[in-house]
Amino acid sequence: MNNTTIQYQLAVAVLLTTFIVSCTGQEQTIHSNTLALYEAEISPESRCEMPALHTQQLANNILEIYEDVRGDIWFGTVDKGVARYNGETLTFISEDEGLCGKTVSDIAEDGDGNLWFGTYSDMCIYDPNRSNDDDPTFSYFEKSGQVPKLGYGWKNVKSFVQGEIWVNSHHGMFQYIDREFVEFKVPTKQEAKPSFCNTPGLVSLEIIDRQGNMWFKTDGEGAYMFDGQEFHQFTDKDGLLSNNVMCIAQGKNDEIWFACRTSLDDQSGTGGLCKYDGKSMMTFEDLDGLFDNNLQTIYADKSGNIWIGATGVGLYKFDGEKFNFYKEPKEVDNTPSGYTSGLQSALEDSQGRLWLGYSGGLFRLDGDEIVNITLTGPWH
Repeated sequence: MNNTTIQYQLAVAVLLTTFIVSCTGQEQTIHSNTLALYEAEISPESRCEMPALHTQQLANNILEIYEDVRGDIWFGTVDKGVARYNGETLTFISEDEGLCGKTVSDIAEDGDGNLWFGTYSDMCIYDPNRSNDDDPTFSYFEKSGQVPKLGYGWKNVKSFVQGEIWVNSHHGMFQYIDREFVEFKVPTKQEAKPSFCNTPGLVSLEIIDRQGNMWFKTDGEGAYMFDGQEFHQFTDKDGLLSNNVMCIAQGKNDEIWFACRTSLDDQSGTGGLCKYDGKSMMTFEDLDGLFDNNLQTIYADKSGNIWIGATGVGLYKFDGEKFNFYKEPKEVDNTPSGYTSGLQSALEDSQGRLWLGYSGGLFRLDGDEIVNITLTGPWH
């Protein structure tokens, strides 16, 4: 553990009042009806600049939420590394502890139970069997030359059946087989200039559907589907609202959903939600926030319900027949920045709870309300 940091623990129990001495020597009183234990590394120089704990967010942006086989929930953040919640303790792991970047955009787990972190700086593996919170163990790739150069940032890491690992590159897709990266060629036009990240060849494997088809999103070339024999491309000419595809999911009726956004370069494309039924593409002009809007995340839960983040509006759930709507909470921050705004990540955990990562912080669906989960909870 870096000796320039201090260990800070906060235990908040039902009806428990905790007194914290502020930088001025005055005590702040926090009342909570939750039970949580928070552990974090706080540098001495920033300790006196922290906002009140009852209003402090986990992070300003939650780019990824992942549950591992042990039931621990991981949160990939912007600038704060990765946080793990094991049901009792929230622990942050940062670059000081060996994490390969301070912004974690993707998390996956291989067949051996190792966790893969894709960051804006590098990609690395975390071995939970050899690690503890005070001494985490990481393995690296780019720095040791074991993987083709992936390019700066936006590393997409996905795990599928039996822990298969796929990683994206700004120059192609790679599958990790027998401790080697094997290129899987997707026929993108790498010489073209994509309009979102401005990096040629950006392609990511999003899902393998129930029929075994592989769906790839791209920046500027729409989506590709590989049926095991050949590739099929879907663009705005086929009904997509934009060729900048941010997310792909499969619904309970086997339909394929696409979240699209406008181009950052020339503002081309409408952006919004599209549904493909195997024959034609459908859009949703009559639903507020699902047309002419930049959508970042759609998520299929374990029952096949589709959750759609309508940026600046709220959250939609499609149950196979109809849409239900949940108002976007006031804590969400849609201020334009260098990162995508709105819903950035979603996860239904093994207990059936729906976690939501927004620009502005961490949230969870509680009945018909989206509740903000700060450092002090409510975690249970």
